[in-house]
Amino acid sequence: TWKQSFSANFNYRNLEQERNDSTLITDIRRDFGITANVTYSLAEHWSVGFNSRVGRNTRQNQDLMAQINPAIEYSVFPYEEATRRSLTVYFEIGPVYRSYFEETRDGKLAETRAEQVLTLALSQRQTWGSASIRLRGSNYLHDFDRHNVSLNSNLRFRITRGLDLNFGASYSKVSDQLYLSGEGLTDEDRFLRLRQEATDYEASIRFGMSYQFGSIFNNVVNNRFPGGGRRRFFF
Repeated sequence: TWKQSFSANFNYRNLEQERNDSTLITDIRRDFGITANVTYSLAEHWSVGFNSRVGRNTRQNQDLMAQINPAIEYSVFPYEEATRRSLTVYFEIGPVYRSYFEETRDGKLAETRAEQVLTLALSQRQTWGSASIRLRGSNYLHDFDRHNVSLNSNLRFRITRGLDLNFGASYSKVSDQLYLSGEGLTDEDRFLRLRQEATDYEASIRFGMSYQFGSIFNNVVNNRFPGGGRRRFFF
């Protein structure tokens, strides 16, 4: 009936880079992130709940970010079939508060904006492995031109029990970087990736192998709200 998920992380980084003139670039940062997700099962096709996040991300010019959003999800197939197939529609809406280290391009040191997220997710599990694809779109309600659309796909081939070969690809159209500093980036910021740079899109291709220990049934859990609207914010 209820599903609750909580996580926290902390990142400490101390970087020293020597220039050609023997001077040092020093960058010290302490970032963190805390998330809480609570889901209530209405029926075999419907779930409601909320997602909340709070954190600090120096690279993205965010001294503090806080968000709590109500959400609803509809599953085309009954949730009990999720170990074989799943097709869900997820919607999340709510306010996002951010305070910044530096004034943004819009001249803000702090702001609260409402954001909505719609996610379509399809997954299929067969004897040979599994495949999944997720389409996610979001925008700020004060300006629909500030939006983000992403497509993410994953493919797993089962080599033997517990051992998988993994492939993945993702693409995002980015137009929602409210947090970018209005002061611009130095060469050191770019070369050492100290600050997030403005971009129109992000793309990646990945592959690897994974091995799962223990019972083959230990990943059969309540799959409602599988982070359908969650964006990558922390590290």
